[in-house]
Amino acid sequence: MIKKLLIALCIIGLVIATPIVALVVYQIYADNAASQVADDFCRQTPLGSDIALAVARSEKIEHMHHLLNDQGEFQVAFQGGIHHSVVCRIGVSGNKVISVGIRSDDG
Repeated sequence: MIKKLLIALCIIGLVIATPIVALVVYQIYADNAASQVADDFCRQTPLGSDIALAVARSEKIEHMHHLLNDQGEFQVAFQGGIHHSVVCRIGVSGNKVISVGIRSDDG
């Protein structure tokens, strides 16, 4: 009787633990993937280049992007895990790229 109860408790524990472990593994994978894609995007944006090239490149891949004119910055956000994204921030002055950097955005 006790052996069956222990087996049942182990099965229940596995049923509960499996989705939690899967979610943690997915979170780690998605965050790493977003960091890699954002880093690649930023590296392909040389200083002094025309911002239109980065805008055109950003429209070809899945992400959220917007140009913040009042701050002179173009941001390309790549979705990571739940409530997390990695943003390639591109500083713009006179339609030219003046700075490039990455920011992790934990929602």
